Amino acid sequence: MKFLFPVTVILLATQAFAELKLPHIFGSQMVLQRDKPARIWGWADVEKEIVITFAGQRKSIVSGKDGKWEISLDPMPANATGQALEIVSEDHSIIFDDVLLGDVWICGGQSNMEWRLRSSRDADIEIPSARYPAIRFIRIEPEGLPEPQDDFPSENGAGIWNQCSPETIGDCSGVAYFFGQRLHRRLNVPIGLVNAAWGGTMAQHWVTRRTLKTL
Repeated sequence: MKFLFPVTVILLATQAFAELKLPHIFGSQMVLQRDKPARIWGWADVEKEIVITFAGQRKSIVSGKDGKWEISLDPMPANATGQALEIVSEDHSIIFDDVLLGDVWICGGQSNMEWRLRSSRDADIEIPSARYPAIRFIRIEPEGLPEPQDDFPSENGAGIWNQCSPETIGDCSGVAYFFGQRLHRRLNVPIGLVNAAWGGTMAQHWVTRRTLKTL
């Protein structure tokens, strides 16, 4: 029994990054920014090779001593045809399906941006007609923290990419939806909407502490 505790500690230490993991901003049905390098990052076992394949590209890197890794895919043009993005490590793999390339927008602000489409005027008309498979959205639950975070939770319908449809769009910001709809019609490219609004927040809440110190 006297050797059980040391062995257990070693096992726990080696399992700290035992699984391949990415933050929730990445997922099936997401949109990656077109015409710009696409940064993909996450965590894995320490000093293990990570390989990403997407749209004919294959990139690899070795995770750091802290298990973190980051790969940039070369710029790609807009594409409304869903493709699979695969991330593979030595013992694990993750596949995100139906990934598009288009324009991605962060929809931040106060309650007017947070207000959901289902509570907006003429929602009974707009929601049934919201059939735009190339418009995708993800909602981030409001949470105030003093330091930048590596990830955000996926719960209560938030933290998950959704395709715009009558079944899903009611939870999207009304302002973000109409904005994205118009952009999609004019540009004819996929649109990704990241809804990070929080009612009642002030301007300084959206600025880093480092920037505030320069004002």
